[in-house]
Amino acid sequence: MFKRGIRDVMKHASGWACTALSMGQNFTLKPGLFDLVVIDEASQCSLAQALPLAYRAKRLAVVGDPNQLTPIDNLLPKVHDRIADHAGLDTEELDRQGIHHRKGSAYLAFEHQARRLDQLQPILLNEHYRCLPEIARWFNREFYDDQLTVLTNLERHTGAGLTPNGRQAAVLWKAVEGRATKGPRGSWVNQEEAKQAVQEATRYVSRGNLTVGVVTPFREQVQLVKRLAGRHLKRSMENDQFRCGTAHGFQGDERDVMIFSTVVAPGIGSYAADWIERERNLLNVAASRARALLIVLGHPDIEQFGSSTLVSLRRYAIEELNTDRRVDLEGLHRTDSRPEQLLLDAMRKARLDPVAKLNHSGYELDFAIFDQDVHLNIEVDGDQHLDARGQQRRQDITRDRVLTRAGWKVIRISAWRCVWDTDGAVQTIKEALQEYAID
Repeated sequence: MFKRGIRDVMKHASGWACTALSMGQNFTLKPGLFDLVVIDEASQCSLAQALPLAYRAKRLAVVGDPNQLTPIDNLLPKVHDRIADHAGLDTEELDRQGIHHRKGSAYLAFEHQARRLDQLQPILLNEHYRCLPEIARWFNREFYDDQLTVLTNLERHTGAGLTPNGRQAAVLWKAVEGRATKGPRGSWVNQEEAKQAVQEATRYVSRGNLTVGVVTPFREQVQLVKRLAGRHLKRSMENDQFRCGTAHGFQGDERDVMIFSTVVAPGIGSYAADWIERERNLLNVAASRARALLIVLGHPDIEQFGSSTLVSLRRYAIEELNTDRRVDLEGLHRTDSRPEQLLLDAMRKARLDPVAKLNHSGYELDFAIFDQDVHLNIEVDGDQHLDARGQQRRQDITRDRVLTRAGWKVIRISAWRCVWDTDGAVQTIKEALQEYAID
C-alpha cells in the first residue's frame, strides 16, 4: 500500500532521498526506476546494500571516501576467513576487486569495475573546507598524498582564541601516563585519559562559544568519558555543545575542538593495538572532525605499541609543528625551481634576508621577509597557477586570503620574470615593503 502511494507520487516529485537499507521497503523493484541514483557515503556501504540501488538506476553516481569509514562488520576476521575458504574464494582476488568480505565496500567495487570496463578514473573532490590548514596538513599527507586543497574560511574561528596566528598550535599532543584495561564488556578503557579528556573539554566548553567533542576508538572509553563528564558537562551534553563518541558516531559531524583519546597504553592487548593500525581510517575520521583545534591524548611511549599512523600524528604535533615555530630564519634557503633559486640569490644579494619554504597557517610559503612590522610572503607563480582563462586560480586566491587574515602581506611574481627580469622582481619586492611599512 505504501509503495503504491510512493509510486503515484513519483509522477509528480523529481527527487527522493532514503537510506540504502530502506530502498526495498519504499520503492518498487523495477530496473531503471530512477534516471539517476546517487549513492553517498558509498565507502560505508557493502556491495550487497548497493546493488538494489544500482538495479533501480538508469545512471549511477557513486560517491565515497575509501580513506574514511568502511562498512560495519561484526564478525571476527578468522570467521570470515573460514567462510571464504569453505566457499573456495581467493581472498587476495576479492581484495583486488574491492569486494573483499572485510576490506571491500560498494565504492571500491564500483571503482574497480569502472577502471576495468570503461577505463574511467575516479574524480577526486579535492577541496577541503572544514579544518584549519595546520590540522588538514597531517591527514592530507598521511591519507591523500597531499592532493587536497584546503579552502577553510578562518573568519568563523576569529575571537575564539583558536586562529592560527595565535600562540597555540592547531594540533596538540598531550602525553598521558595512563594504563589500558579491559572494561566489563570486553572493550578497552584508559582511566587517566578519560579524566584528562573531561578536563580539556570542560576548559573549552566554559568559553561558551565553542563546540567540543571527545572521540575514541573504543566504545567503553566513550561510556567512561560520558560518566565522568556528567558531573561537569551535563547541560552541555544536553544542548549538544559537548559530545563524546567513537569515530563512527562522529561521521558527518564536526567540532571546533576535538579531543582524541587514543587509549593505547601499557596493558592493552596486542590484538587491540594491532586493530588500531589495521583500522587506521578511524584515525583519519577522528582527526578530520576538528575544525580549529585537535588535542590528542596519548602515551609518551606510543611507538612501542606498533601503530605507525599514531606515531606519525605524534611526530607531526610535537616535532614538525614545533619546528615550524622555532625555525632558524637564517638557515632556510631551500628552493624547488630555477626561477625560485634565481630570485632567492638576487634577494640575498640585495640584503633582503628572505626565508624560503616557511610553514605558516598550514601553508608552505615560497619566501618570507620580516621587515620591522611587515610580514611579506612572496610567491613565485608558474603556469600551473593560472586557470584556462589566464586568471589566478581560486585555490590561490583563498590561500592568500587566509594568510592576509593571519597578518601577512602577499605578492605574486611570475616565474618568467624571476628568470628574465630578476632585478625588476627584486625592485617590486622593495617597493612592496616600503608601501606596507607606510600603511
